[in-house]
Amino acid sequence: MNLLVQSGLLKICKSLRNYMKVIMNEQYLFLKTCLKRLNNQQSVGPPPVLYPDINKENKC
Repeated sequence: MNLLVQSGLLKICKSLRNYMKVIMNEQYLFLKTCLKRLNNQQSVGPPPVLYPDINKENKC
């Protein structure tokens, strides 16, 4: 493999990694606000489900 291809692949990998970080961060923030809302809604009763069905849409 020549150096040009290697450096290109490296750049792609780096940008992909940054992209994944952003996505994970957004997911985390979304989950956090979701859990906060759930906690505010049901102070009495069963704890909120931490792992909702993945097939369902993301709705709080």
